[in-house]
Amino acid sequence: MKGDSLAEFYYRRGQARQRLGRTREAIEDGEKAVHAARGQVDYSRYLAMRQFLAIQYGIAEDLGKALSIYMSMTQDAERSGNRGWLFNIYRHIISRSIRIGDFDQAAKYLTKSEALLREARGGAAAGWGKFPIKRFGWEGDVENSRALVLESQGRYADAETAYRRAEELRRIHYSRNPETAGPQHQQDQNIASLIADQGRMKARQGRTAEGEADLRRALIDRLRATGKYQVETLDFVRKFANLLIDEGRYEEAEKLIRAQVAALREMGIADESPITAKSLKLLANVLNLQNRWGEALTVIETLRSATSSWEPDRRDRFLLDDSFILALFNSNKLSAGLSAAERWFALCKERFGSRHVMTAMARGYVGIGLAQAGRDLDAEHEFKAAIPVLLKSSSEDYDEDSAFRAASEQRVREIFDVYLTVLARNQDCIYAAAETALRLADAARGGSVRRAISAASARMAARTSELAEMARKKQNLEKQLGVRLRLLNNMLSVSPIERDERKIKELQSEIAQLRFEQASTKQALDLRFSGYAKLVDPEAPGADEVRAVLNQNEAFLSFYFGRKWGFAWAVPKSGPIVFVRLNISSSELASRVEALRGPFTSNVGSIGEIPAFDVRAGYELYERILKPLAEVWQSADSLVVATNGALGLLPLGLLPTKPPIDDVDLEIPFTGYRGVPWLTRTHAVAYVPSASALTALRNLPSPLRARDSLIGFGDPLFGREQIISAYTSLSSDAEVGVERRAPGGRLARRALPRTRNVVGANLAALPRLPDTADELRSIALALHSDPVKALRLGEVANEQVVKSTDLTKYSVVVFATHGLVPGDLEGLTQPALALTAPDIAHVPGDGLLTMDEILGLKLDADWVILSACNTGSGSGQSAEAASGLARAFFYAGTRAVLVTNWSVHSESARELVSDVFRRQSLDPHLSRTQALRHAMNSMIDGPGYLDREGHSLFSYAHPLFWGAYTIIGDGN
Repeated sequence: MKGDSLAEFYYRRGQARQRLGRTREAIEDGEKAVHAARGQVDYSRYLAMRQFLAIQYGIAEDLGKALSIYMSMTQDAERSGNRGWLFNIYRHIISRSIRIGDFDQAAKYLTKSEALLREARGGAAAGWGKFPIKRFGWEGDVENSRALVLESQGRYADAETAYRRAEELRRIHYSRNPETAGPQHQQDQNIASLIADQGRMKARQGRTAEGEADLRRALIDRLRATGKYQVETLDFVRKFANLLIDEGRYEEAEKLIRAQVAALREMGIADESPITAKSLKLLANVLNLQNRWGEALTVIETLRSATSSWEPDRRDRFLLDDSFILALFNSNKLSAGLSAAERWFALCKERFGSRHVMTAMARGYVGIGLAQAGRDLDAEHEFKAAIPVLLKSSSEDYDEDSAFRAASEQRVREIFDVYLTVLARNQDCIYAAAETALRLADAARGGSVRRAISAASARMAARTSELAEMARKKQNLEKQLGVRLRLLNNMLSVSPIERDERKIKELQSEIAQLRFEQASTKQALDLRFSGYAKLVDPEAPGADEVRAVLNQNEAFLSFYFGRKWGFAWAVPKSGPIVFVRLNISSSELASRVEALRGPFTSNVGSIGEIPAFDVRAGYELYERILKPLAEVWQSADSLVVATNGALGLLPLGLLPTKPPIDDVDLEIPFTGYRGVPWLTRTHAVAYVPSASALTALRNLPSPLRARDSLIGFGDPLFGREQIISAYTSLSSDAEVGVERRAPGGRLARRALPRTRNVVGANLAALPRLPDTADELRSIALALHSDPVKALRLGEVANEQVVKSTDLTKYSVVVFATHGLVPGDLEGLTQPALALTAPDIAHVPGDGLLTMDEILGLKLDADWVILSACNTGSGSGQSAEAASGLARAFFYAGTRAVLVTNWSVHSESARELVSDVFRRQSLDPHLSRTQALRHAMNSMIDGPGYLDREGHSLFSYAHPLFWGAYTIIGDGN
């Protein structure tokens, strides 16, 4: 066989083996192809074969070998007159340089690539005669290279733009050069990769819904084109699974990962290969996140066997982590688990130093093992060393792998859970440790709500451009630090034979320098702008700091629910803090809350179908979680509650404080519920994400200017047929306050039609809510605002009006409409408020004010009212006391949010919300929470739903009507 034919044979066979994941054989074929091709084939073809070989070495984690091939290719391309190849070669050099932590080399080659493109644009006279044909492909390579460097710097928004531009240029190049742009499957693969890269960047900016849409689109495209038996396609599966893990959708992620592992095995790729081993590791992680320890251990044992031939140091670095150790601890393999935890601690200390958050995590796991062995004093010693670091740690210390991020909070929860259990075993230590435990509970809850409040607090405090610039510098340093820590972790995970120790030391030195700059910037901020650090990175406050912001009539209750136990703290305005262990786990709590919420979330259409509320079960939950603290909070009249888990989805005001009386009639017309001793009868309740969020909110600066009382958006129009009914109602509502009532037997709730998973469901499928206009008018009158000036109804309740209005001018902002969650409409991937359809309002947009768009608003509001349906619904594995919409409004700049925890009844919602504002208007000293409590009690005791003759048809005493509302934030 001739040399050129032989080279082509090995090249094509190597490509086939690559697609099957047989990397070692692909490398062998690549070496043979390059050897046979030298001097026998067209030089451009020779470069393609060498590039293929370099890619295979990269897949095999031999980055040094891959880089050496690319470096030699640059010289050959220059000498042979194939300079156009340099754009692609430089892109690969940049990618590999970043993977080994050589950022200077990556930046250098980006500069060379940009300079080369400027030269190419000079035209044929400079030797670039192919520029008109190759232009868009070359420009796409440069944009891709720029995106890689921007991503390595933590500039995710800029990287997203560059990836998108690279995709656009690639598409143009392929459409204009279909015959010379390479095989179609490779073109499609490149486009899908760039789409997935955009998705990753969106997710890292917190836009996970958008990121998911991109990654899903890329994955579906590859599955349709090639099926699942391709290594490149399975890489898209892994990326998508990581995003699902990051969103807490563990079951969906598990299905994808299992399918990926099965496909790899069917393709004949051994478990010991890095590709399959990484997938198995990811599977073990997601099983642990679901507390399925036995199954996780089975996967880990498979991994231990598969990697037995690996170099010991590399094997330890690959296997040892919390997932491995937790599986051992929870499968009664205590000795092996403790030994593994000690080795993990030693490795983390070597990698990151003794004061790094990961080292503290590992040390905490040593404490867990010691506690399980009954060595409480030794365990407490490890916990005390680990916990201060964990309390002071911030998000930039974490690796950016999605499974790692998702597990990080679980790590803290496991450490905290066991630490509190140790304290509970020694009664003499409980009260002495209550202060430390309270702080750790605050840090362990963490959560995006607290971070959103901190961000809003910082922005409100940023009165000068100098402060804003320093704040941006600090944020950029944090991003760069996070990227480099992730790279250091990746570099240390490979075999010592393969890794570049010089580059590792350089990267560690760079990390140290970034930490120094970060500390210097923080110090400068503290000196120049005192109090800034408390706003943007608040330390968990102790009992005295909480007391300082409490009113005389308030008590702060903190709950933490772990895997085995619950723990609770009560902090009064004065007197000792109380700390108790609760005999209820997070999973049992979730089951009880779900059962109690049943009557409110059931899809019923008439009054007669409303299920009874289980008063006895409600009292039993009260006994389990609130009664043990009653000696502290009963003397107060307002409670501020911080919690994790499912308790955030149940307004505490609807828990009965005494056992039910058996002979009370609890059936329709619901009057029997008036006699139930609800907690709301005696106490007002507000939720906060954490104690630090409470202190941050109550230390916010006062508004800089006088504000108007109200702006409200409601009664939007979703379909053109609703226009006629809107004008008809306007003509008949000559006077303010006209009531619209549903027929007595029908339950008129602000619920959605069953649009979820209906193909083609769009904004026009939503029913109009004309009663929301009445609600807004009632609120306006209660606040002495002119409804004509304060309200945006019908056509003007649209996206453009919301976004173009200076919302910082209003103390109260109200949205009375449908609240949507992902899946309610086709293509909806994030929480949203439904506004007037753009074709009716003649404005751009999609008629949905999404969570991302709310984040872009600027408010200076005392509170935002979300009088809709499901605006308080939580999501993910650990529901916090706020929805995505509430988080967004905190970031936008409000001090409190009123949300609904289920679909509200229209008439009662209007009466209750307007009553809240009437009461505050009559008594300016009345707090938000007390105004809400009084309005609830008035509704319980009131006449209820009246017919047109004024006769009561049924009572509003059932908690479905009054119990949905929760104030999140500052209840004052």
